[in-house]
Amino acid sequence: MRVLAAIILSCCVVACATSGPSSVEEAAQTWVGDPIDKLRGRWGNPQQVVELGDHQVYRYELAWRGTSRPTIAPSTSYGVTSGVAGGVSYTGQTSTLGTQYVPGQPIQRTCAVNFEVRQGVIVGFTTVGQDCRG
Repeated sequence: MRVLAAIILSCCVVACATSGPSSVEEAAQTWVGDPIDKLRGRWGNPQQVVELGDHQVYRYELAWRGTSRPTIAPSTSYGVTSGVAGGVSYTGQTSTLGTQYVPGQPIQRTCAVNFEVRQGVIVGFTTVGQDCRG
């Protein structure tokens, strides 16, 4: 069931990137005011439901693959040089400062969304994880 939820969210995240919300938080916000059954119909069953008196919390743990941002990193190269100058041999060290392009790397992204539900309607949510924002 987690795999199904992850697949559904992946589709949502891809769709959101081009035509809708740009983050999991923005996507979650669109469900506030809707019946929980509507969300469950789209995202599947949650990983956890917690009963808290007059309301419940539905927890969805989402995971998808992403790519880190490319960066430009400082680089330093070191070397040894030797030779003869004016009849005297020498050995020395060299260093070169520069920059290096580091392409984005594949990474696993995660986010947990806790939907607060009262009388079958989503009234709010919280997110946990650094990948919840766009």
